[in-house]
Amino acid sequence: MHKKIQILHVITNISDGGLEKVVYFIASQVKNEKLVHNVAVLTQHESGFLYSKFQELGIKIVSLNFENKKGLISSIFINLKETFKLAFLISKLRINIVHTHDFFPAFVSRIAVLISWLILFYKPEKIFVTLHNIIGRASCRERVV
Repeated sequence: MHKKIQILHVITNISDGGLEKVVYFIASQVKNEKLVHNVAVLTQHESGFLYSKFQELGIKIVSLNFENKKGLISSIFINLKETFKLAFLISKLRINIVHTHDFFPAFVSRIAVLISWLILFYKPEKIFVTLHNIIGRASCRERVV
């Protein structure tokens, strides 16, 4: 019997945007009996069209409570606690592939993988980072500067 490959997609939220549609497309189209897709959502959001579509596919969705309140010391501690939760999730589910979508999930996931490896003694085989809409961001940055 072959071992199933556990894939964890890490996204900021699960609204009905383009990034989330890409994750849904990957999970719904790249599937077989050897692959198990999971989604970690960094901010609480349990509604919307895509949330129910993920559930219909039988995809496990784990919501975390990261905060995006700049300058608050309490946010740093909350986010550190949530990073540990993500590390425990990676270890518990024996995730083989971590696929992050965008900058913040990539940053947080790399720290979580490090925690999982150094403290929980489990390291995923691969980490993939997909940056979405980087052309629009670059052009915005150029206009601001």
